[in-house]
Amino acid sequence: SRVMEPVSSSVDSPGKKTEDESAEELEKQAKKRTYVIQEIISTELTYIERLKMSIDHIVVPLRGMKLLDQADISGQFDFLERIYELHSRNSVSGSTSQNLKFVELFNDMSMNFHHYTDYLVNYEPAMQRRGHLLTSNRRFADFIMKVEKESLCGQSLESFLILPVQR
Repeated sequence: SRVMEPVSSSVDSPGKKTEDESAEELEKQAKKRTYVIQEIISTELTYIERLKMSIDHIVVPLRGMKLLDQADISGQFDFLERIYELHSRNSVSGSTSQNLKFVELFNDMSMNFHHYTDYLVNYEPAMQRRGHLLTSNRRFADFIMKVEKESLCGQSLESFLILPVQR
C-alpha cells in the first residue's frame, strides 16, 4: 500500500495574508492613525485659540469694566475659563503618533470631563440670564456688539460659548 504524501501548493490558503500584505496593512493603519491624531491636534489647537479669544476679548475686559456684577460674570464665564485652563494646560501641540505624550494628555483630559458636565448643566440658565442682561443692560449689550464686530471677526458671543457644547 502506498502512503499518500501531502500535495504542496504554491497558492496560499484563502484568507491568509502574505508578509508583504500584512506589512502593507500595518503601514496603512499607521498612516491612518497619524492622520487622525494630526486632525485631533489641529482641531484642538483651533478650539484652544477660540476659547482664549473669547476670554481675552470678553471676560477679562468685562471684569475690569464693571458692566456686570461679579456673580453674573462668574455665572456666565467661570466654567468657560476652567475648560480653557484644562485644554491649555494639556496642550497637544507637540504630540505625534510616535509620542506617548499624546496618549497621556488624552487620558488626563478624560479624567477632567466633569468641567464639561458643569458647563453643560449651567449652559441653558446662563444663556437665559445672558439674554436678560443683553436686553436690560444697554452698556453690556453695546460692549458685546462692539467686541463681536471688532475682536471676534464678526462672530457672535454665542458662537464662542457654544464651543464646549459642540466639543
